[in-house]
Amino acid sequence: MNRRVNRMVGILLGVVVLAACGSSEEGVEDLDRSSYEAGFEALGGAYLPPSDEDRATVEARCEEMFGGVPDADDYVRHDWVAGCADFVENKDSRFSPN
Repeated sequence: MNRRVNRMVGILLGVVVLAACGSSEEGVEDLDRSSYEAGFEALGGAYLPPSDEDRATVEARCEEMFGGVPDADDYVRHDWVAGCADFVENKDSRFSPN
């Protein structure tokens, strides 16, 4: 019985670890590249001073900006917002050759 419980706990732990790794950050393969890059470049490379806003606040501001994008129908909203938020947070593009 102990063996069976230990095995089940091990399997459950493995599933939890895999789920945590998979959801920690959206992978590049899950993004529409043109939408992400359009969001990343939405501010034209403008200098932004460091901000202490949390990610949700930054994404909300980018979401508002998306509403004014003339060709918004050409982009995946979520991916555009992710690119915009990454730029605002001074992160490298997820598609950069790093």
